[in-house]
Amino acid sequence: MNFLGIGSGLDLSTMLEGLVNVASQSKVEQLGTREILAEDSLSGLGILKSMMSDFQTAADDLKDASLFTTMTPTLTQPSSGDLVKVESDTNAVASSYDIEVVSLASGSKVTSDWRSVMYQSDSFADTSSALGKSGTLSFQIDSGTAVDITVGAGDSLSDIKDSIAALSGIGARITDGRLEYYAEGTGEALTVTSGDADMSSFTTAGSMSEKAASAKDANLSGTLSFAADGKTFDVSLTGDETLDDIVAAVNSADDNFGVIANIIDGRLVYQSSVTGTGNDLSVTGITELATTGDMSMTSLATDAEIKVDGVSITNDSNEFDSAVAGLTITALKQSPGTGTTDVETAGVTVGENTGDVKSKVQAFASAYNKLRETMNELKGTVDEDGNYTAGKLSNDPIVRNVESVLNGLITQQVDGADPGMDTLYSIGLEIEADGTLATDSDRLDDALNNLDGMQKLFAGAGAVSSEGIGDLISDQIDNYVGITGIIKGQEDSFQEQLDDLEEQYEAHARYIESYRETLQQQFTALDTSMAQMNAIMAQIQPQLAALSGISSS
Repeated sequence: MNFLGIGSGLDLSTMLEGLVNVASQSKVEQLGTREILAEDSLSGLGILKSMMSDFQTAADDLKDASLFTTMTPTLTQPSSGDLVKVESDTNAVASSYDIEVVSLASGSKVTSDWRSVMYQSDSFADTSSALGKSGTLSFQIDSGTAVDITVGAGDSLSDIKDSIAALSGIGARITDGRLEYYAEGTGEALTVTSGDADMSSFTTAGSMSEKAASAKDANLSGTLSFAADGKTFDVSLTGDETLDDIVAAVNSADDNFGVIANIIDGRLVYQSSVTGTGNDLSVTGITELATTGDMSMTSLATDAEIKVDGVSITNDSNEFDSAVAGLTITALKQSPGTGTTDVETAGVTVGENTGDVKSKVQAFASAYNKLRETMNELKGTVDEDGNYTAGKLSNDPIVRNVESVLNGLITQQVDGADPGMDTLYSIGLEIEADGTLATDSDRLDDALNNLDGMQKLFAGAGAVSSEGIGDLISDQIDNYVGITGIIKGQEDSFQEQLDDLEEQYEAHARYIESYRETLQQQFTALDTSMAQMNAIMAQIQPQLAALSGISSS
């Protein structure tokens, strides 16, 4: 609580705040104005640099000489769908080809000779009450000796499960009211028979249904080693894994080079993605899970085969990078009708890269126009009523400097370029009244018929000058947007101004606080003095009044 003014009766607190505000406001406003200008300039420079960098990227695309020399493939696919994908490099030459995909490369597949199955009964609503069934069930693993259990009329489904589970090598459980039993050894065949009618529903030839036993323990331990075409990876098993666990371990193994494990109809299957004749998958280490043991090769790895203009070419993958010089052909699917006279093929025509060149020239003009529009906004705009709005860089000469540089570059004549193709104007890029570029499509299309001339203009290759328009623009812009460029220097300068303004704000705040304390002390002293004077006046006023009365009498 502020008691200033109590002694004097004056509103000293308001007077103090008024003096503080007067002392502070002018300086704060001055600093704020300078801060806004610096922040606007810094923001404007960032915008300018971004747009100049975009234009530089467009120029860089055109200074690459390979753009004008690389041949581009054009594909004609059959109506049944894409047969191939074709990419070109600098070694491609103008030509045309007819391509048939005879076969795709495939990986090998390995399948277990055994089936891991589980037998499951019908569902019982009550698994703990007597079933009223009696008889003998005989359990035989592979061709071993049969073992019997005896079921009494008072036995429940749970009792039968316990009797089965007590047998060596046989597992049993109840799931969702269904009795399930299985041979515990991986790949072992279990046969359950009975001569009693009551027990027929629990025999393998009766009402028990088969299901893949992938969720039961495999009871296999050791290290599985997978290999194909020089690639390898290992999977270690402790013996506690189910077949599902083994599948998951294979599929998630480190360095897995493309082997997918699965369980199909109770059989473990390995599918390798390594293609090419002779690159079949090999699995060693655990007999029941190995190609050297109880697993058999069901599909061999094969090569891909294509025909280019009738010439057969094979490869260990679907990507042919040396079938035709300068082209990479990727087979996507087998040609319908292959091997017949009605076979479908894909047509490939390799020609000059005019489409890509045209799109990059258009992108160049678009990037330039966006840069000019941005610079106009940064300088300031005038609306239709003639009202001027200052831009972020309206007081900075850098925009006009950039405009001057760009004007010189856009009208630059490249020494040594082909006559009639030595300026941007000559290929159809015309400067409008507002400084932007307009494209004359007809002149540009005519120029694209001479890609060698376009290369000399933009990339400088083959011209007397070592640099084309693309090089000149990119180099000049780098003087502004590079890490040591002009814009970076100005950005650093404005950032230093902002840092200095922050220090001035802090110094001014300290000064105002000190000024406030000084005024507080002075006003407190004034308040105290006036309180004392008021007290003295209160004491002498009666005496003065008395004297005044004596005098009047």
